[in-house]
Amino acid sequence: MLFVVALVACVPEVEGNAFVEPFDGATSVTVDTPLRVHLPALRLPEGQPVSPESLQVVDLDEGGFVEGERVVEGTTVLFEPTDGWRADTDYGWALIDAPDQARQPVLVLPEGLAGEALFSTRPGPRLLDAVLDGDDLCLVFSEEQPARILDLDIGGEDFFGTYWTPTFLAAIGDGEGATASCFPVPARFGEGDVVRWTSALGASDSTTIVEGALLEAWRARHRWSEP
Repeated sequence: MLFVVALVACVPEVEGNAFVEPFDGATSVTVDTPLRVHLPALRLPEGQPVSPESLQVVDLDEGGFVEGERVVEGTTVLFEPTDGWRADTDYGWALIDAPDQARQPVLVLPEGLAGEALFSTRPGPRLLDAVLDGDDLCLVFSEEQPARILDLDIGGEDFFGTYWTPTFLAAIGDGEGATASCFPVPARFGEGDVVRWTSALGASDSTTIVEGALLEAWRARHRWSEP
């Protein structure tokens, strides 16, 4: 994966990791948190404006695009909403390859970074991923939460009373983290089975088990990529 900056006909290629914050699916995002697109090995001119078409944000509750400033600070492209984020609101955002602009730096996004994602200022954890990592089923939630008894259904079987010891997943950059827990499950469960979690307030989330590594699932939430 590469970030490429084109300045007229000069197109240097710089290798490095890339990721975004908040991570896809994050909840309880504070109202003053900017969106960040990290370009660790690539520097653009400080304060360089970024094409509005390259980073777009939508208020999913009221509809319409969110107004804000898009600038470069060091190795990071930031989006800061003009009036801050609204509390208890869901947002969608998209990274899109910007059109060429003569005599100005152009950000060309790698395939793994471009696309759509969600975050919310609304509080309350959501079940994001169920990853079968070896013999353990790892559940990833949208925000940090304490140890508790989980109300789970796995593959149509009741697993109410499962006690989990949470593992805090630190954000890859400076943003908020999430919580995961891994626990052994019988061999009859595997990829494609559905996990349903019901919160203490009665809200329910479902997701399908995929086989893989917990770390890779967490990186995918950040659109993390390496050269």
